[in-house]
Amino acid sequence: MHHARAGAFSQACEGTETGGFAKVPDAHPDPLHTYMSISGFALTAALLGQDSDGCVKGLCPSLGISLAALSPLLMGLPPRQCQGESPLP
Repeated sequence: MHHARAGAFSQACEGTETGGFAKVPDAHPDPLHTYMSISGFALTAALLGQDSDGCVKGLCPSLGISLAALSPLLMGLPPRQCQGESPLP
């Protein structure tokens, strides 16, 4: 994989006005491609042994969730709430 080209393509697909990522440059960003892009950043950083400075958390690729969300699930505990987040019903 050519990491510089992949990074340039991702930047070209980034929605500068609304945020998120699109499938191709000059298209509207959407949730699917935003999720896939962020997941790709997390996995690429892990494969290259790079620290993402906390911007992108480690990812469990088989479940598509962060490692922070996975840990409590493995211990049988409910995931922690973020500050200011209301509890689920």
